[in-house]
Amino acid sequence: MQEVAVGKYRAFIDAADALIAIREQVSSVDKHLESTINEIPKLTSGCTEFIDSAQQILEKRKLNRTLLANHSTLLDLLEIPQLMDT
Repeated sequence: MQEVAVGKYRAFIDAADALIAIREQVSSVDKHLESTINEIPKLTSGCTEFIDSAQQILEKRKLNRTLLANHSTLLDLLEIPQLMDT
């Protein structure tokens, strides 16, 4: 057993180094996940604000399209007083 341990010493050292590196990386991933989880409420709030803003823009766009569709009619109505004066 001792012979195998001495013969595979380098492999044991490499395995220990790999284990240390893996622990550090897992710890780093854990910190990043915690940070991400803490930022999710801000992301949710931003998405909600974006949706509200987009809905307001869509409502204004709908009104503008209606106005554009009725533009010639409105123009004719606004010209009536001027035409009556002549």
